[in-house]
Amino acid sequence: MPSEKFKNFGLSGLSDTDLVSILIGTGGVGVSFKEVSKDVAKILINDQSPAFDDLIKVKGVGETKALRIISAFEIARRMREKDRPRQIRSDRDSYEYLKDKIGKKAEEVWAIYLNARYEIISCELIAKGRLNTVNITPRDILGFSLLNNSNNLVIAHNHPSGNSQVSYADKKFTIRLMNCCELMGVNFVSHIVIGNGEYSVVEIDD
Repeated sequence: MPSEKFKNFGLSGLSDTDLVSILIGTGGVGVSFKEVSKDVAKILINDQSPAFDDLIKVKGVGETKALRIISAFEIARRMREKDRPRQIRSDRDSYEYLKDKIGKKAEEVWAIYLNARYEIISCELIAKGRLNTVNITPRDILGFSLLNNSNNLVIAHNHPSGNSQVSYADKKFTIRLMNCCELMGVNFVSHIVIGNGEYSVVEIDD
């Protein structure tokens, strides 16, 4: 049992399935405690931000157990939030700040608003949808800059495929946004594309 293993070996001695078992607590109708734990562990290994709807599809996992699991992940996410950089000094900092915020199932556009010292004022989800179809206006993005007196802007979006390779649509979107920033007097810092555990920077040739 996980409790006995913990007493003898501590947390480091528990497997992924053991840790999930502690959250699950019990099995379900027609399915054993261990089987439920293994099925849930497979989801958690492949998705660092498990969806409630995915978890309740697992036989033996009802709404209460699913909520318990996503709550544990939310606590961990909030703890990691404290360790995120509060000042953006590089594209890596932008990636580290956003990697747990940005979704994985749909394309999302996020903006990090910075002051003159590149300290984070605000981070906002701007839109969901493909960059070549979503209707993003300069007001959608730069309105926050004006309201918060933000001097610098970082834009990021994800590729749900997990591949962070920059596309033609990404470059076209970046050029459009850079022109908007220039008109509004906001310094456009960078645009990063986030994939599965990786990121790329959209480079625009002069």
